[in-house]
Amino acid sequence: GAGGGGSSATRGPHTHSVELVLCPNWPHQSVPVSNCVHLVDCVNKKIPSGPVVVVDSYGATEAGIFCVLSSLVRQMDIEATVDVFYWFKAVNLSRPGIWISPDNIVFVYRVLSELCSIHRS
Repeated sequence: GAGGGGSSATRGPHTHSVELVLCPNWPHQSVPVSNCVHLVDCVNKKIPSGPVVVVDSYGATEAGIFCVLSSLVRQMDIEATVDVFYWFKAVNLSRPGIWISPDNIVFVYRVLSELCSIHRS
């Protein structure tokens, strides 16, 4: 399941709140794609603008997939189109070597397909 916890940090005169969402085994082949869609939608609705801190237990790929999906969902809502290549390239430019398998992009397309079928309903 997903768990979360809030925290805040003070540095100088500014305070920043951070929401930590824990999602063990995500993304994983055994997790239904609809759970991934739900998680991305929940986080995007809870934090509609501003920075989001994303971490994962392996150091990059799972967090990168979440960031790509989150960006694609926002792009879809605003522009009614998506550019998967652009977001994969943008994340790879900031974190070279993040994509470890072609399965990473296949997974994102599966989630987007599920998301499109939900929005059509």
